[in-house]
Amino acid sequence: MKYKDSGVLDMKLILKRFYPAFFVLFFAASPLIAQEDSAHLVFKRKPALRSADRITEYTVKKFDSLIKIIIRELHIKNHHLRFIREKILPLNPWIKDINIIHPGQKIYLPKLEAINGEVPQTKLVPRLNFGILKHIIEKMGGSLNRTGEHIIPLGASGRVIIDCSRMPVLDFPDGTVIILDTGNHLPPDIQSLVLKTWKNYRILNVHPAWGTMELLSACIKTLAPAYSMKDIKSGLLVKKVRLHLPSSFLISGEKNLLIHRATNLEESFPSFIGEILKDLDVEVIEVLGDKEVLSGDKEVKKSSTPLPHLTASTAEEFLQEILKFFGYPPEQTKEITIFSAREDGFDLRAPVQCGVEKDGRKIYFTFSPFPQHFQKLLSKRNILVVSLPVADRKQMIEKVARALNISFLDGPKAFTIPHILPGSQITVSFSTIKFPYTPAGSVHFVDFSLDNRIYTFLHDKLGHRFVKY
Repeated sequence: MKYKDSGVLDMKLILKRFYPAFFVLFFAASPLIAQEDSAHLVFKRKPALRSADRITEYTVKKFDSLIKIIIRELHIKNHHLRFIREKILPLNPWIKDINIIHPGQKIYLPKLEAINGEVPQTKLVPRLNFGILKHIIEKMGGSLNRTGEHIIPLGASGRVIIDCSRMPVLDFPDGTVIILDTGNHLPPDIQSLVLKTWKNYRILNVHPAWGTMELLSACIKTLAPAYSMKDIKSGLLVKKVRLHLPSSFLISGEKNLLIHRATNLEESFPSFIGEILKDLDVEVIEVLGDKEVLSGDKEVKKSSTPLPHLTASTAEEFLQEILKFFGYPPEQTKEITIFSAREDGFDLRAPVQCGVEKDGRKIYFTFSPFPQHFQKLLSKRNILVVSLPVADRKQMIEKVARALNISFLDGPKAFTIPHILPGSQITVSFSTIKFPYTPAGSVHFVDFSLDNRIYTFLHDKLGHRFVKY
């Protein structure tokens, strides 16, 4: 290789020897040209890594160990103890026992560049599945090209011709073009020239440790703010029901996609999840272990048993329905005697709606305030009067249950959809009043119309009972 002048290399030799993935044609008008009859490119040596560039800080998580960390973060496949002894402990001299680290503890790790040196130029990164990436990009309305050539005109400077088999090219409806540089093929000078000439171009240098989802996330970031991608750890709220979907990512934009990563077929979503998300204009794409896209065509069956309702329109009728549901047919008593003329010399009576008897004790319910001192007098006669709110049916149910000494649990309840692998379950959660012991068995009271598809799965498949009040 011959130098034309100091610090400048012959472009043709550079492209031929070092950058087989593309070639560039420059004309004399290019500002990079040093002579009229030949093209030149300034060659910059990559600076050596400083000590600060060689290490990174890591926060220990729950259930972490040093071996798990170096396998997951640094992709060390063997000789783990030797690597810890030679690479990790010198950076963390305060670690006295390699088996003892604590959540929240800060430790230093060598960067991948410091371990592996320069990233070798390879045709494609082995961990990537471009079939999955293509499927997702096409669902977003774009395309992924891995064949032929992609030509980038540079005006008077010439043009860049990309070999798509080495550097796949993504095209999106808004005109954005992303070049996936999977082997550090494009030198920085060429990248800068392309990005300066075309504002709609993005060049993504693919990290060798990335998997398909990491690459997808990086692509989505380059499309911001038109698209965004986030891990939905907190779940999705759908009409008072929160869906907790593990290993799932939501892509928001002109088209909304939910990507679910399943490690086996048993972890795929049940059919009703996809149908519910479809109603929200969210399409589900399930990926099996970064290997293949699972079919989304699943039959959804509606429950043959409709969700039971407490149908009373008035507070009086609703109270009687609750008592009957709990197994206490109400007595049609309209008033109770607090003082009688025969025993006390005068009559004093209070209106009530109805009453029941439990364990030899009379319990009356009223929608009017009942004085506390009268309550104390009646308690001596083994009588209890309970004032109920007319408008708040939830409080009415709970007060009746307490009066009848029926246990219940109030608050959000998570219903787990069983999977083979522990810790990776899908859960459906919403607020209920759970009564473990009723004549009908364990029952959940809900204050909204539960989606029929969710009810079908929880009732028909898992055996949970629900009543809408």
